[in-house]
Amino acid sequence: MRRLDPAAAPVLAALRQLHEDKASASLAALSQQLGLPPGTVMRTVSALIDAQLVQLRRLRDQNIGAELTKSGLEFVRRSQGAVD
Repeated sequence: MRRLDPAAAPVLAALRQLHEDKASASLAALSQQLGLPPGTVMRTVSALIDAQLVQLRRLRDQNIGAELTKSGLEFVRRSQGAVD
């Protein structure tokens, strides 16, 4: 796998937390939460999609959000440690 951008770690951590909380957030909300520019979040999410770790989904409010794929969840649990 390609080396991931340094911004990937906080994005993956936030997506893992959302997964564990059974919650969702738009990409804009994720950007605000992480204090990263929207363009950085979008580029990072795009790279994570290419790596098949993240997928986009339409939220109930019609915004676009991101969520971990099964592979992404396994990757994050391995790299950040399981919290089960």
